[in-house]
Amino acid sequence: MSETPRLRSAYPSTPASARQRNSTAAPGRDSRSPLPSVPQSTASSSSASGAPVVPITLVDAPSQRLYALALYGLLTVWRLYDWWTVVEAGESSTALFFKWTLIDAIYCFGIPLLRIPWLEWSETASFVATLAHMLGNGALMFRVPLPLEAWLLMFTKTLFSDKEISISENSVRVSNILHNSSLIMGKQIIKVLPEGYTQFPT
Repeated sequence: MSETPRLRSAYPSTPASARQRNSTAAPGRDSRSPLPSVPQSTASSSSASGAPVVPITLVDAPSQRLYALALYGLLTVWRLYDWWTVVEAGESSTALFFKWTLIDAIYCFGIPLLRIPWLEWSETASFVATLAHMLGNGALMFRVPLPLEAWLLMFTKTLFSDKEISISENSVRVSNILHNSSLIMGKQIIKVLPEGYTQFPT
């Protein structure tokens, strides 16, 4: 239809001049044709390159971050154990320093390669983190006095407490012997009546 039919209306009829101008300005082009689709090859390639190594459908992103943090915690406990052996030996250890520097470098540069969301730091950040860990390892393994060394000693002693070798060649905890409520404390309980007892020092 070229114009809108008006039966008893005061509105003017639809002008046909604008449609004719559009048809003459762009001959052979339909004004109602859909827009060309945007190619999706770039977006798909970028999303594929930035996807985590472990698919999120297999292990979700929060769990992957939790596993990375748990691995760092286990490495920290292992590092403190090695430092405790150095403290008990009373000497420094260059081998342990290089060992932990290598482990920290593998961790700091390896975690971004997994492309875990929120853990994709740059190479500069990995280098700075490795350098900071190397300084900490040097302070621990070469027995450099630290302001937090007393707290570290207390925490490490709680984890790897004062176990000693007994006569029977078993590893025993000294605190369990000193704070034991058995007969070794020098008291003996003699039951006289079923409803009472008398306590005699030995």
